[in-house]
Amino acid sequence: MPNQEPNKEDLESTTPIETLEDLIEQEDYQKEDIEEDELDTFEITNTESKKKKHKEHFVKLKKWWAKRSKKQKILIISLFVVLLCVLGVGLFLLLTKEQPKPPEEPEDVIVELNNYRYENGTLIFLDENHEEIGNYECKNKDETLCFVSYYSVEDDFDNSKKMYEDNTEILEQIPIVNQTYVFLNDNKTKEDETILLYNMKTKEVAEDTYRLVKKGENETSFIVKNNTSNYGVIHLAEDVTTAISFSYDYLAYLDTAPNYYISKQNNRNVIINNAGKNISKGIAGVIKGLNKKYIKVVNETNTYSVYDYNGKEIFSGYEYVELYDDYAALIENKKMKLKFYDQTKLQEDDIVLFNTTYTPINIYDEENHLQSTEESFYIEENGNTITVHVLNNGTEKTTSLNKLEALNNKTIKFMNYFDGKLYFYSDEEKTNLLGSYNCTNKNNITKENIGLPNCSIASDTIFEDNEKETPGTVGLIPILNERYVFLNDNPDLVNEDNKTIVLYDLKAKKNMSKYKSVNTYSYTGNAEVTFKAVNDLQVVAKNKSNKFGVITINTNTVAAHVPFNYNAIEKIGDFYAASNENGSILIPIHSSGTTDFSPVSGKIKNYNDEYVTVVDNNQYFVYDYHGKKINENGYLYVALYPNFYAAVNQANHLNLYLYKDPSQGLLEEEIPLSLNHYYGEGTLAFKISTSGMKYSIEKGTSANIYEFCTNGEIPTGEES
Repeated sequence: MPNQEPNKEDLESTTPIETLEDLIEQEDYQKEDIEEDELDTFEITNTESKKKKHKEHFVKLKKWWAKRSKKQKILIISLFVVLLCVLGVGLFLLLTKEQPKPPEEPEDVIVELNNYRYENGTLIFLDENHEEIGNYECKNKDETLCFVSYYSVEDDFDNSKKMYEDNTEILEQIPIVNQTYVFLNDNKTKEDETILLYNMKTKEVAEDTYRLVKKGENETSFIVKNNTSNYGVIHLAEDVTTAISFSYDYLAYLDTAPNYYISKQNNRNVIINNAGKNISKGIAGVIKGLNKKYIKVVNETNTYSVYDYNGKEIFSGYEYVELYDDYAALIENKKMKLKFYDQTKLQEDDIVLFNTTYTPINIYDEENHLQSTEESFYIEENGNTITVHVLNNGTEKTTSLNKLEALNNKTIKFMNYFDGKLYFYSDEEKTNLLGSYNCTNKNNITKENIGLPNCSIASDTIFEDNEKETPGTVGLIPILNERYVFLNDNPDLVNEDNKTIVLYDLKAKKNMSKYKSVNTYSYTGNAEVTFKAVNDLQVVAKNKSNKFGVITINTNTVAAHVPFNYNAIEKIGDFYAASNENGSILIPIHSSGTTDFSPVSGKIKNYNDEYVTVVDNNQYFVYDYHGKKINENGYLYVALYPNFYAAVNQANHLNLYLYKDPSQGLLEEEIPLSLNHYYGEGTLAFKISTSGMKYSIEKGTSANIYEFCTNGEIPTGEES
């Protein structure tokens, strides 16, 4: 058909097409509508075809199933069930399997201690203000494998210990030296304890490594054990130098003996100085402490002994020992005694302890704050005063000791004085205690006041002033029968009124009596303590009422011999010359009663079998035992002889007189004397020798010789 142009009406009824894009869009729309219609028709046809095919397959499957035997059907059903189970389990495992997590970023590991900080595999070293001063890159990036080293704890000295509250010991880190050197561990395993020496300035690790490090004599000296198990001392300054060669089986240092080291040589302990020179003999045992002169060890019996550097044993057999400069504290069964190293005691009575924590234990919390200190005792010194503090469950008891008392005791045998108490011993070592006495008046011993001025053993007082007795030199009265002792116990300002001598029974622990003065006639002549075994020892004494008497000391008793009724008593030959308001009498020493002697006026100076000489108003008189005065005129001096007496008149002339007839002298002329010393020691004014009824007279001269004067014979018929 030929093309016809559209008429005008058709054109007007049609939507105008303004652009090419509108036309294209309209065509696409129409095309899309056609395609959707065709697709719907295809899908309907295809669905019906699929249903028809499914039906055909089902019919075929049904026919196939019908042809199967019963046994085959059971087998097929079983296989199908198993397959379903396997598929179900597999699906469950697939759904529940944990999916791998994406890798996490490593957490920061930061550990900061006293002098370093571990930060993610790097050691950052810190000064005392915790400012960074250097670092080290760890090979083993684990804070438990790479760290600043700790001092070795192989030594078990009697030093105070630091513990945590869980009873684990606090280790001490080795300090950084001169902000340069650091001992550190950087090992693959904790069991490997190799110690490196690192220089943070050069950032180099020293070639030599060590098995342990211990303190040396100062902040830059260290005891180290090398890889051949030898000990030496190194010094860290600008360079690392060897201070003590690596030639020892063992080394240790204690600051209680500056510049001295403990070494082990041939299985013996030897003290060496910081130049490596031996300064002690070899000593067996385990050293627990030392000072500049003495060493304490625990021996194979697990008891303490103390030696000097020459190997001499000073103390032994103690549970524990603590050394001080000039004395040691010795402990056995929780009882302490202090002694100088020469065995001199610093106290007699043991100090009782309440626990056995003899070395202090300081308890810290996790933040290193001190919580408490456990210890049995501690000792403080202030000048010459030693104060022992004994601790017991929060309570404290103190005992003060005066070192000067102990030093003073070194000068005294068989006796000690401590804190107002005298102690007496039977041996010079002062181990066997006889007894003690509590002084009423304590001795105040100072540097300026050495001795025992107030309370100590008494000395004899000589009461004798007669021609029969020539007293010896007085000294300390002996301890009698290891039991009885006479003691002075006087105040500082002592005088005759407040003076006291105590007779004390060490065994019975009691005062027997008190006196102002006594004379045991011991006359030891020295200030040393001595002993004397006595039985029936007679002692003249003046009691606190100023009366004299005589006591007798036997083995186990003290008894009165002459009652204390006299104003004075003194020994004169075989008698006591005793006087009171009634006059003077002679009392036999070996009788408890008195003689038939009648009292005489004056002081008895001498006697013979029948007569006595008496001084009255500075003149000599002669009396018989019945109290009859033989001469009425007093003489300057009178000497008694068996058949006569010699008298010196006021002109110092000598004559002889008969007792029966004293009115007439026997000499034709009196003998003028050159001297006026009539008895005692030395050259006397005259000397008369007798033989039967004959006599011979000599006189002393200023030349200390005797000149013959005359001789003669007593007239016959006179008393013989």
